Amino acid sequence: MPSPKVASLATKAQFGWLLFLPALILGPAFFRSGYLLTFDMVWVPQLSMRPSFWGLGSGWPRAIPSDTIVALADNVVPSMLLQRVTLFAALALAGLGMARFVSKGCGLGVLPGTVAATFYLWNPFVAERLIIGHWPVLLGYATLPWVLQTAREIRGGESRWPHLAGWVWLGSLSASAGLVTGGLALLALWRRGRWRANLGLLIIVLAANSVWVVAGLWHWGLSTDPAGFRAFAAHGEGGLPVPLATLSLGGIWNELVVPGSRTGVLAWVGLLVLQVPMLLSFPAWWRASEVWVRRVVLVTATTGWLVALLGALLPTIVGQLSGSLPVLGLLRDGSRYLGPVALFQALLLAHAVAWLVGKLAALGMSSAIALACLPVVLMPDLAWGAMGRLQPSNYPTSFDNARQAVSKHLSGPGEKILILPFTSYRAPTWNRHWPVLDPMGRFLPQDFIANDALQISGKTIHGEDPSASAAADALAASNPQARADQLAELGVLAVVRELDAGMEPEAVAGHVVWSDESVELILLEDTGQQVRQARSSASAVSLSGAWGGFFGLLAFALSGVLVALIRAGRR
Repeated sequence: MPSPKVASLATKAQFGWLLFLPALILGPAFFRSGYLLTFDMVWVPQLSMRPSFWGLGSGWPRAIPSDTIVALADNVVPSMLLQRVTLFAALALAGLGMARFVSKGCGLGVLPGTVAATFYLWNPFVAERLIIGHWPVLLGYATLPWVLQTAREIRGGESRWPHLAGWVWLGSLSASAGLVTGGLALLALWRRGRWRANLGLLIIVLAANSVWVVAGLWHWGLSTDPAGFRAFAAHGEGGLPVPLATLSLGGIWNELVVPGSRTGVLAWVGLLVLQVPMLLSFPAWWRASEVWVRRVVLVTATTGWLVALLGALLPTIVGQLSGSLPVLGLLRDGSRYLGPVALFQALLLAHAVAWLVGKLAALGMSSAIALACLPVVLMPDLAWGAMGRLQPSNYPTSFDNARQAVSKHLSGPGEKILILPFTSYRAPTWNRHWPVLDPMGRFLPQDFIANDALQISGKTIHGEDPSASAAADALAASNPQARADQLAELGVLAVVRELDAGMEPEAVAGHVVWSDESVELILLEDTGQQVRQARSSASAVSLSGAWGGFFGLLAFALSGVLVALIRAGRR
């Protein structure tokens, strides 16, 4: 048993280490201005609120409530700073939460907690989701050990419901993250005969996920391309077949975001060095864990792994089912659901380290450091912005000029803009030719029509947004004037053509009111047929209620924090 002084120093060292690792991952972001723009992660200086952020768009509401929160928050915190704080917090909370659960909740000590926490924030799942830009998924992932620890405290008689509400709220900023976080919370705290507690738990989970659930119900008629399940299916990595790739927390469909260390021998070494000791420590974990912990961890991890394999094993069946059940589209990028697998493996690794510490009572400092660094050594190319893949980029002045021009010529509600070329992603020179979801539409203050069809491995995965489909049909017209006429009939009043997008934007007739070497703004002839999406009063009322519940849950969580701070100040 270490002395109190040594234990205190070890705890402080653990805390410092778990703050250093996120800084090491995000390195370039702290030394250069700009935005980290990578695939689906698109942050702009001022994200203007628009109907789709409230669930009132024509397409499937994939980006709520995360986009809504960013659009509100960047009115208070500069967007560039907000992005860095968000990413750092997601990584730091993941590590600190796991360390707290292992060291305090499981009583395994500082070193097992440190190794487990290092693994939890430094693994292929975190690397691939960070590079592809799924920051809401990472926030949800970060909350899992906190939800588990809070559930343990509530089961122990502590009044921690506001804390649970806060973690579930933070972990539900996207649909997939909300499914995982909410599911784990329900499994952890649902108890037979506790109907009041169960009702409160259900209200918390439903309120946290109400926005995307209600918005999704109002978009139920949209169809999902069955080919999407095959395109987004998990892949093998570095010779690891799909089951082993996903079991080792990788397997993402997009090979561009896979760390190089996962494509060679280190993938196999990591499997042997980490997963084998985890497997061997399973009996120790089983004996030491409470029944409810075993149930929660095993059910969520098994479910997450099976969902990750779904697209690879049954792409045709689930693809066809998604045609009549569009909600299944939430499962098509199945490796997003591997977070609980990482949680389970981190706990197993903690018990493996605890066994080793018990066998080697005089474990030296160098050995302890080596154990803590093991996940980093096995995947070194996550460091420093994934070895340069994540570097800040500054938007060219043409984007600011385009925003000003749009603000000058378009100011009415419901006025739509079309961005050309009509493709989802760009690889601009100013972003080092690195792919990113076209940021122009989000940069502009008006509502816009985006192409939600994707090109994956030379195949087109059709989107669900009928407005985008109609715009694509209009652009297929034989000449610029015909395109302009058909777009105007759709309610499009302006077209922004990006001239440096790497492909020739479609020609559309109209009045060029502003242009530079990179961008031009074209006003279309106003046909007087401005199209507004039909919205029933029922949808508006139900979505208002959902947003009220969502922000009400946040208020409840913040009230708990305030009360805790007041009590701490009185002590």
